[in-house]
Amino acid sequence: MKKIFATILVLASVSAAMNAQIVKQNIMDGYSASDAIEKAVYTAKDAPVNLFSWSAGYTSKPIEGAVSPVAGDALSLEGYNEGGASIVLGSSFPEGVKGRRASVYSLTSGKEIRGGALYLAFLVNFDKIGTKTMSPLAGFCSGYAGNGNRGTVYVRRDAEVKKNYYFGVRLIEETVEFPQAFEMGQTNLVVLKIDYNTSLASLFINPDLSAGEPEPAAVANAGDSSLKHSIRALMVRDYYGYKGLIGNFRIARNWESLAE
Repeated sequence: MKKIFATILVLASVSAAMNAQIVKQNIMDGYSASDAIEKAVYTAKDAPVNLFSWSAGYTSKPIEGAVSPVAGDALSLEGYNEGGASIVLGSSFPEGVKGRRASVYSLTSGKEIRGGALYLAFLVNFDKIGTKTMSPLAGFCSGYAGNGNRGTVYVRRDAEVKKNYYFGVRLIEETVEFPQAFEMGQTNLVVLKIDYNTSLASLFINPDLSAGEPEPAAVANAGDSSLKHSIRALMVRDYYGYKGLIGNFRIARNWESLAE
């Protein structure tokens, strides 16, 4: 009996340790289609933090007429288990309003999310991309109000083949494009990794999460600006001229936790 009890304790300890590697999941819990995503607006970088909640990111030049994006139908992809509603890209801009704006999900106002590796996984499905140059889509911020990008996934439309687009990864000053083109209308799994030990940001598209971490096809180097600030928020950037869905966000400390 004692041996059985000890085994149960060991298994429970291992399970707790694995779960601790997931920094945040179920980020879109409680949302239904057409719900406004944002619950507040950051009017200053040091405004009171809205923990574990979506807010409009701080900007000194807000776009007049732009609003919170809304929730849409859930995305899914075989092999990736994170669920929840999506965010409707382009829904921040009513008729006649153009620009870009950021929504941020504030994780902490402290310094605990720092050091080692940190992964962000999400699903995205584009119907339209209005930008021909690499533009921010989603990533980590050092400020809980959305300032201080510290590892970001970028996208751009193919200038010649409009149904195609490219991903990229940026870390502070360097942007590197993923070598493969992707087609509009397809759901893709995107994994961003930032590594404090190497000051690198790596990008994986549609990786096999059941296998070990592969070599990334796109890596951005922080260069002279080392990766040293804590991560305090997840950022999603919306644009006029975008149509699509993004969601199923998960933040983890190791590759294996992305597959749970």
